[in-house]
Amino acid sequence: MNVKVSCGLAFVSADIQFPGVPGRPVVVRVIGKKVTIQWTAPDSDGGSKITHYVIHYGTADLDLESFVKRKITGRKTTCIISRRIRRNKEYKFAVAAENKDGVGQLSEFSDWIKTTAVCGRHVHLYLCCADLMN
Repeated sequence: MNVKVSCGLAFVSADIQFPGVPGRPVVVRVIGKKVTIQWTAPDSDGGSKITHYVIHYGTADLDLESFVKRKITGRKTTCIISRRIRRNKEYKFAVAAENKDGVGQLSEFSDWIKTTAVCGRHVHLYLCCADLMN
């Protein structure tokens, strides 16, 4: 995207390029209240290195604007999430990449997962498919 900004009599031209869309996150592990997700980096970094990823996650009873947004520093494509995760709730996750120009588009959302307390500190992970729920 090219942006031209007029400042009085002078013109400034800036070339803004956001990163591409990361791969759809996959939940690879759930232990207690910790959910580990993994995704692939976007095909394009927008011409400058990726500095952060922004993880969006929430439950079925929330709209997208109410989802938790967690920014992680660096170019790592795996994240352990424990903040605001509860037992017996279904969650889905999406990721956006950020470079010096800003945050790119959000990835597709992961499948729904449900954390369920079984006994003590053991938690099982269930992948929920929309076809099975209807």
